[in-house]
This record gives sequence, structure tokens and C-alpha cells, in this order.
Amino acid sequence: MDLLDYGRMLRERRALILGIVILCIGAAATITILASKSYTAQAQLFVVTEQVSTDGAHQDGLFAQERVKTYSLMIDSPVVLERVIASLGLDTTREALTLQVRARAPVDTVLLDVIATASSADLARAIANSTAEEFARYVGEIESTGTNGEPLVTVRLVRPASLPESASSPRARVNLALGLLAGITVGVGSAIVVDRADTRVRSAQDISRYLNLAPLGSVRIDPRKQEGGGRPTRRQRLRAKRQDPLIARRQDSQTRATFEELRTKVQILAGVAAPRSILVTSANHGEGSSAVATELAMSLTSAKIDVILVDADRRVGRLAAHSGIDGSRGWETVLDGQSTLDQALQSWKSDDGAIRVLPAGPRGDSPTIITSSRIAELVRALEAKGSVVVIDSPPLLTSPEGALLATAVKDVIFVVGAGRTSRDQACRGVRTLTAFDTQIMGAVLVRRRRRFQRHQVSRPYIRAG
Repeated sequence: MDLLDYGRMLRERRALILGIVILCIGAAATITILASKSYTAQAQLFVVTEQVSTDGAHQDGLFAQERVKTYSLMIDSPVVLERVIASLGLDTTREALTLQVRARAPVDTVLLDVIATASSADLARAIANSTAEEFARYVGEIESTGTNGEPLVTVRLVRPASLPESASSPRARVNLALGLLAGITVGVGSAIVVDRADTRVRSAQDISRYLNLAPLGSVRIDPRKQEGGGRPTRRQRLRAKRQDPLIARRQDSQTRATFEELRTKVQILAGVAAPRSILVTSANHGEGSSAVATELAMSLTSAKIDVILVDADRRVGRLAAHSGIDGSRGWETVLDGQSTLDQALQSWKSDDGAIRVLPAGPRGDSPTIITSSRIAELVRALEAKGSVVVIDSPPLLTSPEGALLATAVKDVIFVVGAGRTSRDQACRGVRTLTAFDTQIMGAVLVRRRRRFQRHQVSRPYIRAG
């Protein structure tokens, strides 16, 4: 994965990451609230030595520092702790008190810090001071005496413990910061795992990497896109159900620019002013192939090219219903010989100019089986009547006619639904086309809001992705 992939992954998985971050911060806050408060107090001892070396004060200082290191390990001596329990009348055991008392020796000093932790500030101060005092007495008892009968080392309390102003634990800010850090770490890690487990095609990079096709463009179907902005009214939504999604786009400038670029690429790849026939197909229903075919036809028409738009999906063809033209005759009836091509072709006037349309014809669950030669014959007849024939094909993985159509046309545009088509499905669709030596011009990525992905041609507006 490169930086663009990680950026796309973080953008698409932001809800997962945010949820985990909130969960971790909430857990840290809960732990902080429920945890028992503890207070820490600190007393300081000063280690004084009698002259034990003829080399002077320097050697005495080194001797004292070595003693301090030793004393830091003796602060929880059983004798000292038993005396502290007795002097304070504590209701605890020596083993429990061992966990509350510790010592720290600052480097290159003869100071010894006695640190005590307890459930209240007063108790923490009392334990720290009592431990320091009892330890000082204990050292006087066990240290060797000099020539004058005094101990060679004396420990004095120089800084009694003060009353803690606030609890030392739990530390709310630290806990929340750790919760945030843990949430980000776990969230990003989970997003990476989920993204790697997700085999759906999501970007133009995926098209190049996994399908080995040239990305021709990307569009975004957005039902909220309105002329002048805002959400569609109820009347507009009802009217949109009866219209083709791209016919009702109201000349969206970004959409026009996107498909003008696609039109230019198509013409360049074809090597002539315009190809004779273009098949727009996809692996499954709901990818957006009907939307791309319709918009491409309109874009070619705006360039003063004579276009015939064909709805070749005999099972679920919707072009007639959405554009308001007569659907009683069309691709189905012409193939069956029930009507002639001239009888089935209809003219539809759009803002970009007149487009001749061949609808799917009467919808049936079990259409008549058609041979590839008959399909090729009809495609040739359509090419003879128009400069460019744009055919909206049935899905490759659910209908054999998609592959038969691919053998009859010159060029194919493969449509992929972003976040909807799995890599395996897309690859199977491409393999179906390449098995017939079909020339694939490239792929168009169609993005749409997830809640509106159920139907392929059921909403009125799109904008460029």
C-alpha cells in the first residue's frame, strides 16, 4: 500500500477508527472514575559519616554514597516496618505495608528519599515520616561504632513529608491520553486489517493493479445533487423515479466535464473520429453501467455525433420506463423478428440534442435464446444507421448475452461499482471479455452513496467523482 492507499483507507474507515478511539477513551475514563484514589508523601533523610579515612572528606563522601545505595534496599526491613505499624497503630500487615513504602537514592548525593503511598493524604504523610524516623534509629543500631563510641554513619531526617495536595493516582490526563493513543493505534490497526480483508474494488489504483485495465474516469452518483443545491422535494423524487437518472441530471457541469473527458478518451483510443459501436457492461447488476451508457451517449450527442443508444438487457431493461418512451417494441422484438429495426427505434430529445433509442422491449423472465450471429447482425444494422452505437449490456456474470454482445462490437467499456464489486467478480468479468479476444478500452469507476446502491437505475442525479 502506498500513501494514497493509506489515505483512502483512513478516509473510508474513519467511522471504525473513530468508534474504537471513543471506546478506548471511554474505557480510560471509566477506569479513572472507578479507581480508588491514592496519595503519595515523601520524606528526605541525610546520611552523615564520621571520618573513616585518612584521605579526607572526599573518601568520606564516597563512603556515604555507597551507604545510601545500601540503605535504599533496606527501607522495607521487617524491623522498621513492624515499628511503623506499632507506632501508628495501623490495621495492616508487614507484607501489605511493604507495597506502600519504597526508597529512592538521588545519584551522586548522600540523600535518601522515603516515599509512602496510602489511601488518604494524612495517612501517607504519617507513614512516610514514621518510616524515615524508625529507619534512622535502626541505622544507628546496626552501624559500627568509631573510636569515640559513636556510629560511623548517622541518618538524620532533614525534610519531613508534607501533606499531599492532590491524589497521585489515578492520573486522569495521563489515562485519557493513553486511552486516546491506544484508540488511535488499535483503530488504525483494525482499519488496516479490515481493509486488507475487504476485496472490493474501491479506487482507480485497484482497477490498474488488479484488473490490469486503464481507468477511463470516475463518477459519483449522488441523489442529493440538485440544480441550485439542496435536497430534492417529494415531487422531484417522484418525478425522478419515472426518469432516467442521467437524463434528469439538469446539465450538472461537473458531470458534463467528466463525460466530455471520457468521450475524448474513447475517441482517442478508437483511433478514429468515433468508434462504430461501444458496449458498456459490468460484472453484476447495480454497478452503474446503464448510467454510464446513457451519459456517454448524451456526451457524444453534444459533440454533434449521431448516436443510437441501445438497452440490450432483455430481462431488466429500464431505459424505456425511465425516459418515457414506448417500450412495447425494442431489442427483444427485433431479435425475435416481431418488429423491424425501423419500427423499434425511437427518437428522444434531450438538452444535448436528439438521441435515437432502442429500448429493451417487453420484459420477460425467459427471453428467447438468441444466437451470436443474430446479435452481430443486429449490431451491424444499427451501425449502418448511426455514427456511433452505445449499447447498455446485461451483466457478464449473470447473462450469457453480455459475452455474445462483446463479440459483436468493436470496443468495450467495463464499469465497476466502487465498494460494491469484489475483485474476484471484476476479474471474472474481465476474463469473460478477454476469452473472446474483446478489445477493452478501459474501466469507469462509479461511486454512489451506500444506502442507494440497491438499484442500478433508480435515482436522478450524479456528480463527478
